[in-house]
Amino acid sequence: MKKFTYVFLSNLTIVLSLVLLTLFVTDRFNHAMGFMSSQITLWLIFAFCIVVIAHSVLCLWLWLKPRPRDRAARRDDGPQKD
Repeated sequence: MKKFTYVFLSNLTIVLSLVLLTLFVTDRFNHAMGFMSSQITLWLIFAFCIVVIAHSVLCLWLWLKPRPRDRAARRDDGPQKD
């Protein structure tokens, strides 16, 4: 359950960050939509999204990368010679 929560939250963070980045870009091109109002808020949200995406990708990469103990276990699982 812990791994599921870790991966789920990482993916959810990426999705939510991409949604916020989409709103940011849309607001930059079409000011009449008024998705966001304050310039400081816009840049803080933008910076937050970039950091969160980088962190989530790093966490997922570390989670999916093979660990040294896994490689050793795979070597030990080979055919046994008597």
